[in-house]
Amino acid sequence: MERVFAVDNGRAQLQLVRTGAVRGEETEVFSGLTAGDTIIVSPGLKLRDGQPVEVRK
Repeated sequence: MERVFAVDNGRAQLQLVRTGAVRGEETEVFSGLTAGDTIIVSPGLKLRDGQPVEVRK
């Protein structure tokens, strides 16, 4: 299992995911996320579960 942060209602939410193949910048995810979920790619060391975040595109 891997840990990632997803964004839920403007807050970081720690999610456990099961991953598969890695191809460059893409990682296959078998469970723990739903299509369309927004994840935090580079969370840094200070990000905590439940912390407010701002999504920038």
